[in-house]
Order: sequence, then structure tokens, then C-alpha cells
Amino acid sequence: MSSDVRPARRWKLRLASGLVGAAVTLEVIRRLSRRDDRPPGPALPTTDTAGASAAGRMDTRADPPPTWIRLDTAERNRYWWRTALVTLTFTGIAVTAGLTTQAADRWWSVGSIAVFYSLILLTLVNQVNGATCLTPEGMEFRTFFTRRSVPWSEVTAIEKRLRTVRSGTWSEIRVVRVKGRTLTVPGAYTARWHDTEFEAKLATIRRHWARAVES
Repeated sequence: MSSDVRPARRWKLRLASGLVGAAVTLEVIRRLSRRDDRPPGPALPTTDTAGASAAGRMDTRADPPPTWIRLDTAERNRYWWRTALVTLTFTGIAVTAGLTTQAADRWWSVGSIAVFYSLILLTLVNQVNGATCLTPEGMEFRTFFTRRSVPWSEVTAIEKRLRTVRSGTWSEIRVVRVKGRTLTVPGAYTARWHDTEFEAKLATIRRHWARAVES
């Protein structure tokens, strides 16, 4: 009987270690993302002392500072709690699979769950940390993993679209381009109806686009 207890005990220790590792990983990612809560402003031009007064007179026609589109602190905290709930759910599923499946199939079951959870976790982290910088030249999409720029000259429409998944219906902003597929604007999505902050983000993007077209 002791031979049956030892493997089960080892599996409990391994799964407990996996739970702690997932929690630590989630906390590290959350702390890394908080370092970028205040995106940097535009770079200041460097001038010599002799030309400072002339530069000050010319600065009246300088381009406005970039505008950032991103989730605010309350929204990010809400989605981080959702990510933590997903982590606990998949950990429970992994524990159940590890304790109920046979030894020959145990690694396959737990490994499959871990891979599927990792894909979902990366998607959630990418969404929470997404941000868009609006400049007179175009839009710069920033996520946890990628950077991409879209000039205003390539934009033909800024649309609000609904996307239905198992967790509910989400509103997001899509950029329609002259060529290529449409792009989702990072930092601009919501699961709430009549979200005033989301509508304000949509209006801001359209205003920047219209200003660039007119100029």
C-alpha cells in the first residue's frame, strides 16, 4: 500500500510546485507590465544656448504630443483578476487530471493542459499590456511581444466591431487599411455595454485620423 501512496504524494508535490510556479510567473508578468504604466512622452529636441530663443519662437508650430490609447489602472486590475481566475481553473484541472489518470497517460494529460493554458495566458497578457500611440504620422501598436506602425495614409476606416466568444461579447476597434487585413487596436476593447471610456477612445482615434487627412 505504501508503494501506491508514494507516487500520489509525489504527484501532489509536483502539482503544488506547478501551482506556485504559475502564481509566481503571473506576478512577475504583472509587475513587469506595471513598469510601463506611464508611457514616455515625446523626445525633447536638443538645442544650443545661442539658438534657444529662436527655437522657442518656432515651437509654437510644433506637433502636439502623442496620445496614448490603453486600459486604465482599474481596467487592467480587473483583467488581471480574470487572468488569476483562469490560472486557478487550469491548475485545478491539471491537479484533477494528474490524480485521476493512469500513470502511462498522466504526463500527456497534464502536458496538454499546460500547453493550452500557456497559449491562453500569453493571449491575456498581450491584451492587458496592449497600447496604441497616436501621432501626426500614424498609429503605433505596442503589445507585450510586438511593435507595429500604421501610417494614417494607409487607413481607410476606423470601425467598432463586436466579437462573440465563450466568455461573452467584446467590443473592439478595428483599423481598415488600403491593402492588407484589418488590424485590432491594442488597448481599446471592452466587455461592457455603453462603455463611455471605450467610446471616448474611438472618438479620439477618429479625430486624429480626420486631422491627418485634412492636413
